[in-house]
Amino acid sequence: MSVDDDWAAPLRREYREGLAGKLKNLETLCDSLRANPADAAAPAALATAVHRIKGSAASYGFDEIGAIATEWDLALKQSIARGEGLNADEIAAMEEFLRRFRKAVAQEQAASL
Repeated sequence: MSVDDDWAAPLRREYREGLAGKLKNLETLCDSLRANPADAAAPAALATAVHRIKGSAASYGFDEIGAIATEWDLALKQSIARGEGLNADEIAAMEEFLRRFRKAVAQEQAASL
């Protein structure tokens, strides 16, 4: 183990511990979108949360979570550009991104045990 790994370990641990809260926030935002998919403002809130995870996950070495967030961020930007809320296909894609994110978070949490 290098000195860099020792230095980063507490930061990675703290980030890993915060993943459950990030997941809960994404679930809440997705619930809002499901309830009102025509709301053009709701995707922006989700996009902001996903974009933050995109940047932070990769910075802390959570590559799979970062990759999922990167794909999701791009998909949301494309949806938002239409300015009409999310359509049925975009809602289905959102559900798939959320499923993949849940799985990646569960794997990270299991790896820390």
